[in-house]
Amino acid sequence: MKLIQKLSLLCCALLFSITLNAQTAKNLTEIGGLTVGQLGGSLNDIWGYADSLGNEYAIIGIQSGVVFVDVTVPTSPVLLHTITSTSSTWRDIRVYNDFAYVTCEANIGLMIVDLRYIQDSVPYIFTNLGIGFDDAHNISLDEETGFAYLVGGGGGPTNGAVMIDLNPDPWNPVHLGNYNVNYIHDAMVRNDTMYASEIYTGKFAVVDVTNKSAPNVLATQATSLNFTHQSWPSDDNDFLFAVDEKSAAYIDAFDISDLSNIEKVDRIQSNPGSGVIPHNTFYINGYLVTSYYRDGVTIHDASRPHNLCQVGYNDTYTAGGGNGFQGCWGVYPYLPSGNIIASDRNTGLKVLSPTYVRGCYVEGNVTDDCSGIALSGVNVEILTGFTGNIDDTDVTGSYAVATADAGTYDIVFSKAGYISDTITGLVLSNGVLIDLDVTLSDGSDITIPPMVHTDVTCFGGSTGEANCTPLGGTSPYNYDWSNGGTTSSVAGLMAGVYTVVVTDAVGCTATSSVLIEEPSPINITTSKSNVSCDGGTNGSANAVASGGVGGFAYQWNTNPAQTTQSISNLEAGQYTVTITDDNGCPKQSTVSVNVPAAILTFNIPQNPSGGGNDGSINLLVSGGVNPYTYNWSTGATTEDVQNLSAGFYFCQVSDRNGCAEIEAVTLSGPPNIVTDPKDNASVNVLRSSKAPKIYPNPGNGTCTIDLGLDSKTTVLIEVFDLRGQTVNVIEIEESRSLYDITIIPESAAVEGIYMLRISSSERVDTFKYSLYR
Repeated sequence: MKLIQKLSLLCCALLFSITLNAQTAKNLTEIGGLTVGQLGGSLNDIWGYADSLGNEYAIIGIQSGVVFVDVTVPTSPVLLHTITSTSSTWRDIRVYNDFAYVTCEANIGLMIVDLRYIQDSVPYIFTNLGIGFDDAHNISLDEETGFAYLVGGGGGPTNGAVMIDLNPDPWNPVHLGNYNVNYIHDAMVRNDTMYASEIYTGKFAVVDVTNKSAPNVLATQATSLNFTHQSWPSDDNDFLFAVDEKSAAYIDAFDISDLSNIEKVDRIQSNPGSGVIPHNTFYINGYLVTSYYRDGVTIHDASRPHNLCQVGYNDTYTAGGGNGFQGCWGVYPYLPSGNIIASDRNTGLKVLSPTYVRGCYVEGNVTDDCSGIALSGVNVEILTGFTGNIDDTDVTGSYAVATADAGTYDIVFSKAGYISDTITGLVLSNGVLIDLDVTLSDGSDITIPPMVHTDVTCFGGSTGEANCTPLGGTSPYNYDWSNGGTTSSVAGLMAGVYTVVVTDAVGCTATSSVLIEEPSPINITTSKSNVSCDGGTNGSANAVASGGVGGFAYQWNTNPAQTTQSISNLEAGQYTVTITDDNGCPKQSTVSVNVPAAILTFNIPQNPSGGGNDGSINLLVSGGVNPYTYNWSTGATTEDVQNLSAGFYFCQVSDRNGCAEIEAVTLSGPPNIVTDPKDNASVNVLRSSKAPKIYPNPGNGTCTIDLGLDSKTTVLIEVFDLRGQTVNVIEIEESRSLYDITIIPESAAVEGIYMLRISSSERVDTFKYSLYR
């Protein structure tokens, strides 16, 4: 059985902030009333009534009878009628179908009052029910069936319950049977189930009264102080709320959904430490409205019966607080307007306007942080600047606390032999449940300090390490890492979070995690400039690194290797750079330096006829980068030339990049000679087995010529500039195969491109020669 003792936050707060003996008001405002003097004497119980026109009334028992007050205008109650009767301290009232039924302990029987004409008169009678009934302490009325139950009689057939039927004739109830098991001080009956408060046994009984001649006790249950005065069920009949009419008593909450296993789920005091006495409590829409003698009227949120919370009050008794039977006797919260009427023995009728708010709930479990065993007897307190709402965990380790006011709070969890834990800055809101599970340490459990670890050196690598060194507990320790490791240290780790569970020799565990980090990846951004012309070396490449760690070192796969970000004077090809950061992490990237296709020329010559000038050259060009420009030795700038006589002609073809190729053509008498495309500008006019070779080319004007002749013969070497002007003519007789010669005198020309024509009796060849000084 769960047993919880709870102290009300609201009352505790005021206990310290005002006095030990009084409350004021919260969420329950007095809007009207009549004094004891106006009503005609000391008050006892009260009930409400609403007529068919919507007018509302308070029916109040007083020492000398019963009074009827119109509270339709709550700020201006009007006393309509007084029925004077035999003096009695105790009267109880219920209403059914426009008739009021009043009991008392004055041996005058049952009073029946006709309320149908309440604005004008209230006819009434007394009846002994034809069975000698003379008095009862209380009356309960089953509004679902129209059966009434007169309980706590001092005379007549029983002091248990006299059961009567009000349906045939409200003036003449019919006796149906009696319940004689124990004295009943008060009862509430719904759908033929009676919740009987048997004050002298200290229990409530749940009784099936379907068969009025043979009531059947279904269950009984003791209340906290064993003086069960009154009880009321929730609307779904799953819970019952009971009060003991004793000093410092509680409102008890019982789970009665299983009558074979009734469980006390909570209990709460209005003003802990004051000794105040509760009297009657009523359930409405998940709230309990209670007359609390010297504390007046209280409202508790009972929507979570295991976590009762006081959310409103109005202290109708103005002469102090604490123990005593002065103050608020009865309360009625069921008027259609929502107003609450209360009868205070000392201050009179009170008409109150409630503001119903839900509590702010915190619930959870407390366990031993080592063994995980539930901890009972843990004191749980919401700190509010005064005294908090207090609870003790039960045998399952569960707790439930609540407060009426939203806000930010600290909650303390404490238990002898354990280290207290304070949860700070908890934001609570009305009607919102926060689940908060807590573990407490007895100081001997395992702890894991921050783990020593080594991060991964390079992005994507697995060089991380972590070491766990637990403290406390009982060695030896077992290790269970999230990557499968079972020793105190793990290595070969990639970046990520690694968790280790350490278990000591007695089974206590501790868990910790470590973050293995890695550098950001090395990113390489490359750029390049392509080679302009076929065979050129003006390409370049550039690499810029980011990420990684620290600075960067660069190494290109050139020969020799270059170690700068940028490299130049490149021919076409693939260039790979390896970049290394300060951690020694490498990253490669490759740059492709491209080159346009070589300019290719092809000519179709037309030799002049006889000694005329009707020759022509049709030039065809491909490769390079369009458009092309043409510069003939004749000065022409067109692709094709005409009107040529026999002779030696050449054309420099340039593309958009400035790359140039020279095409040389010799026109002679017929027959026409068609030249083929050539590599490096060599044209064979008269073919033989070998072509001459010139090297070095480019050169400074002096070179070696391998004439490649089959026999010694006379060779003529002619040198022309790009304008077609003769620069030099050399005649070599009885030529050898190899010949060192200065073909362009130093004083005769400037750097640039020249054309050579080498003629012999065997062949004629032309060459492009590059001169530099």
